[in-house]
Amino acid sequence: MKIIFTQSDSIDEFKRQLEEIIKGSKSILILSCDENNYNLELMNNILSKYNTPIFGGIFPQIIYKNKAYKKGVIFISLDDEIDVFYIENYSKKHINELNYLIEENYGFLEEIKTMFVFIDGLSKSIDKILISLFDNFGLTINYIGAGTGSLSFEQKPSVFTNKGLLYDAMLLATSKLDSSLSVKHGWDTISSPLKITYSSDNIIHEMSMKM
Repeated sequence: MKIIFTQSDSIDEFKRQLEEIIKGSKSILILSCDENNYNLELMNNILSKYNTPIFGGIFPQIIYKNKAYKKGVIFISLDDEIDVFYIENYSKKHINELNYLIEENYGFLEEIKTMFVFIDGLSKSIDKILISLFDNFGLTINYIGAGTGSLSFEQKPSVFTNKGLLYDAMLLATSKLDSSLSVKHGWDTISSPLKITYSSDNIIHEMSMKM
């Protein structure tokens, strides 16, 4: 596995580093910052040039060597040819349709050990994706992933694929390699637990009976 980090927000630097790391790589994972503000048309032209599987997401910040960055990108060359599957406009699909699409794509699941999951974090009905994942895969594999997007709450394309950056999309990237997980969020407690008493889709309207 090879990792390249650049703090640059230049799309020319993105192109140069991708060209460098993709040589001899079986798959590429990309973690990028929202404040890079890449030109969508130029980015899609860059990504669509390659047959090597590309996947990942855009986030408010990324972490490299224990330091957080608001600009920059991390490229990770993986030693496995990842199978990448994505669904666009997933928030408009019924859960039965999502289940059907996932079942049709994966069929036999015995060889899947690890799944990367990237979901447009500002799309509605993320719960449908989570339910569909557990309906199809359960707890038999390791899940690694996150919701993509911006803290500005402006929804825009934020999921990396070979097609380009996708909007309102979910991406599943599966690997036959074993993995292990350790999770620590690092947050500090600011109040006692709050109960969501009224919500719709991904919007919280009321907590603990208070607007």
